[in-house]
Amino acid sequence: MNRNRIALFLGALVVLVGAVALVVSLNLSGGAHARSHASSSPRNLTNVETFLYEVGERITQTRLRIQLEAEAGTAAWTLTDPEGAVRWEGRLEAGENLDETRDFAPIVGDWRLELDLEGFTGHYDTLWEGSG
Repeated sequence: MNRNRIALFLGALVVLVGAVALVVSLNLSGGAHARSHASSSPRNLTNVETFLYEVGERITQTRLRIQLEAEAGTAAWTLTDPEGAVRWEGRLEAGENLDETRDFAPIVGDWRLELDLEGFTGHYDTLWEGSG
């Protein structure tokens, strides 16, 4: 009976040590992730919506997806990197749609996406992802 308890204890100990080793390994290998999502369906909105995305040193890949459906009004967007350079910009008029994803070099710092909505009725959805 004592042998069974000892064997069970040793088996549990091996599993526990293995799990701890796996967690430590994953933490040391990087595994940095960032994700930011925004979605709205405004009606006749005139406003500048601003989204900030922080990119840390461990991020090695960044991606932005923008989906816009303009039923009325206009929607313009500008993505600016931490150095102030415009990396992506565009404009939609009423009746136009956009569903596009772009990858960017992971410049460390704060990125800014501005959606300039004028009399906008429709839907927007943004997804920023960073991984490393």
